[in-house]
Amino acid sequence: MYSGISSQLFVEEQATRNDVMRNLRGLVATVDQGDAVMLYFSGHGIKDGEETFYMTYDSSAEDCFTGVNFSDIRTQIRKLTEEKKCHVLLFIDACHSGAM
Repeated sequence: MYSGISSQLFVEEQATRNDVMRNLRGLVATVDQGDAVMLYFSGHGIKDGEETFYMTYDSSAEDCFTGVNFSDIRTQIRKLTEEKKCHVLLFIDACHSGAM
């Protein structure tokens, strides 16, 4: 059932805002219909009003908009679940992860 398992790890300077979004979009483009996908984000989260951000390597705590908006992550997950019919398991180890 789980043949063809692949994993990717992005740490430090590999985990910039652009890298995170590019790799999420790439994941959506390359998974097969019905695949099982596990995403694990570990880092910092910042809330600004109604918006919450996952802070990446190149993000600035003084400007939360330099992080990845949780809504952008949700959009990619919706594509995985609704368009690709994937089973997604999401872990976020960050402040304000409950906003996800």
